[in-house]
Amino acid sequence: MKSFACVLLALACVSPLCAQRYILKDGHVLNQADVIVKNGSLVRTLTGGGGGTAEVSYPFSQVIRIDWPEPDEIEQASTLLAAGKADEALKVISPVCLLFAPFPAVPGSWWSDAAVLRARALLAQKKTTDAESAAREVITAGANADDVKAAQLILAEVQLKLNKPDIADAMLDAILQKHASPEIEARALILRGDRKSVE
Repeated sequence: MKSFACVLLALACVSPLCAQRYILKDGHVLNQADVIVKNGSLVRTLTGGGGGTAEVSYPFSQVIRIDWPEPDEIEQASTLLAAGKADEALKVISPVCLLFAPFPAVPGSWWSDAAVLRARALLAQKKTTDAESAAREVITAGANADDVKAAQLILAEVQLKLNKPDIADAMLDAILQKHASPEIEARALILRGDRKSVE
């Protein structure tokens, strides 16, 4: 967990974000700068009047919401992917995935957005097994509907790369029948068009 704490610190220094807070079930609000990650908990160090210190732990399960503006790294990774720079995109987005990994389905978490970008970067690197695993993780983690469809689209592309066009077509049909966002629908139609053009 030491590396996770380092990621928290690094992102806080690199990204000029405000209102980075964890809201707990009991009403406590923890500023990200005041806690460290330790043994599955957010740990806050309190200083007593006599100079002594004590640690208070808040398990991840107590976090019900995260107030956190969109990390700059999400846009950066998207731009890098669009420019065909998957290696750089993966380096940029992986720390964001790690930062929000304990809270994948908590409102306000940016995990699923980052995880989709990570899966897309892995696919662009032709790491189909890793991309498939990353996409399935998004689907099973309780991500929002758009991110689930984006992950399903990645799985469809994986099937095409594995030369399983019938499975890919069925997956694309399912995506297009579920009122996907315009971006996801466009990407699905482009993927289908690319598939038809090579038949």
